[in-house]
Amino acid sequence: MDIERLNKLGKKAYESLIICTQGAIEEGEPEHVIICGSALVKLAQAEGANYFGNEGPYQYNSAMETGKEAVKFAKKEGVPLWLEDHKNEMIKILGDEGWEFESNPCRWRRKKR
Repeated sequence: MDIERLNKLGKKAYESLIICTQGAIEEGEPEHVIICGSALVKLAQAEGANYFGNEGPYQYNSAMETGKEAVKFAKKEGVPLWLEDHKNEMIKILGDEGWEFESNPCRWRRKKR
């Protein structure tokens, strides 16, 4: 398999995980939000906008934005105990990528450098 094909598959992974996460938010399904959202932010962290490009609706930046939406939703709706670690890992990954979560009010802001 050549590198171009691998990059297309990576973009497809972004697309699938973003659609899954956003769909779960729309349907009010916090468990699916964390299941899909945690995989999404892990992919984005590992890829770091260096391999799959940043054009189109499904890429690193949209993954980060969707991940932030997912955490906000999960914080408001609550998640089962078995998914708490995954939600917290999402918060850590997004923090490592330059975002800070504030619980009250429930929002994200860019970390000061």
